[in-house]
Amino acid sequence: MADAIVEGRGLSKRFGGIAANSAIDFALMPRELHAVIGPNGGGKTTFLSTLFGELTPDSGQVLLNGTDVTRLSVPERVRHGLARSYQVTSVFPGFSVLENLAFGIRARTRTASRMWRKAVLDAQEMDLASALLRRVGLSGRSGADAASLSHGEQRQLEVALALSTSPKVLLLDEPLAGLGVDESRRMVDLVSTLPGQLAIVLVEHDMDAVFALADRISVLVEGRVIASAAPADIRDDPLVQRAYLGEAHP
Repeated sequence: MADAIVEGRGLSKRFGGIAANSAIDFALMPRELHAVIGPNGGGKTTFLSTLFGELTPDSGQVLLNGTDVTRLSVPERVRHGLARSYQVTSVFPGFSVLENLAFGIRARTRTASRMWRKAVLDAQEMDLASALLRRVGLSGRSGADAASLSHGEQRQLEVALALSTSPKVLLLDEPLAGLGVDESRRMVDLVSTLPGQLAIVLVEHDMDAVFALADRISVLVEGRVIASAAPADIRDDPLVQRAYLGEAHP
């Protein structure tokens, strides 16, 4: 699709006899939040992993700004502007919140030899880290061990880590998983501020959050996209209602 920042063309992935993804066509437009929803086991995480380069599709292509990146590694895709968060929190325990951000910043600037050293940030890195902490609501927690953060705060730090690589595209895999009501509200508020600066693919089971945030929604069932449209059209689609939304969002 013309102007798409990320595009999947005919993406298929099998694990043994199971087709996790089947001929998925997908397009993410600049500054768009495109949600991918569907039942558990529908292939959503496989799809994200294929976009990010953790899995190689059996067939099909992944394009970034029109360039085929299907065979590029995860680090190469990060340098091309992709970032990802995960269902399970993946911060670095034993390091402070600020040091966690230093790892992401240094990954972007390719100073790999310094990544795992206790962080002494230069002025530019410190400015960026401080701005990221303010952006995700963790300004007062910079010196805390990442392991001591609440679950919601760790999710906020994960978003900051993803943003620390200055991505053009952010892949969010169930950022509200395990959060309480107040934590979920803060995360929705945070995610809602992001599409003006970058494009987002959001996988999420919280349908209230999805319909509040998404510009477009694709529904993935048994590895296939059964619908892709604006939220109002997805809500009213009879096929989607039968396959998923009838139970998930009555």
